[in-house]
Amino acid sequence: MLRIAIGVVFLLYLMNIYGVFSGNAISLEFPRHTFSIESQYRLDGYRLPIPGFEWLPVPSFDQYRDIENLLFVLAIFFTAGMFTRIVGPLMSLLFAYLFVLTQFSYHHYIFLLVLMLLIIGFSPSADYWSIDAYITQSPPKKRRVTPLRMLQVLTSTIYAFTIIHKLQAGWLEGKTMEVLMESGTFGGPLLSLLSHPIIAPLLPSAILLSMLFVAIGLWFPRTRLWAIAIGILLHIGIDTTMDVGTFSYQMIALYLAFLPSVSKAQPQA
Repeated sequence: MLRIAIGVVFLLYLMNIYGVFSGNAISLEFPRHTFSIESQYRLDGYRLPIPGFEWLPVPSFDQYRDIENLLFVLAIFFTAGMFTRIVGPLMSLLFAYLFVLTQFSYHHYIFLLVLMLLIIGFSPSADYWSIDAYITQSPPKKRRVTPLRMLQVLTSTIYAFTIIHKLQAGWLEGKTMEVLMESGTFGGPLLSLLSHPIIAPLLPSAILLSMLFVAIGLWFPRTRLWAIAIGILLHIGIDTTMDVGTFSYQMIALYLAFLPSVSKAQPQA
């Protein structure tokens, strides 16, 4: 389930399909190319590499587009679970390569997507619901829980640092929200509701409490479904009002890491 969900989110990113709830214009591209024409290709001039990765070779404009095309094909194969043990690592490493080439590519949600793909891409994730499993017809093997734990810790870490960042007067007093609204950062059908004189002062604290409940509640069976429901509503609300890329979809996909397994590995002969 995680492989499919993360694969679908990656395909949405590659095809530039996000921000649907906020009414952003959707233009289907298979895939979306970061640079449409060669004159826009920033790496030809001012590269600005991410520190520590200056040694990486820089592709030409055509090579960069070829890598994006290959990523799209690999994402389809990975989501379908075909040749997963080869496709997964190759896909995640290629995407990480494009990410660390330059600081121009840095966005928080893309960094999170890189981490998600590296974890799931190097994991044996095709035992179920995959073309690989259908072809081999081999019984499922016992797998280490480490990749699952990594995704769970990653989820709670994101919420933890977000909460810590917002524990300051500007956010708690609502000044940050006011600035975001006045600057036009917020939009969408919920804007009039969020700016209501009764709701607006309560919104910053409500968001913080929701994140805190989700971060903790996901770990306990009795509160898990409530945490997932609140988290989904929270991120749909975020995606409805702000341009956050595929961040909301990524977080909802990560909730699957907290669901209990519905089947057990068969004993080995």
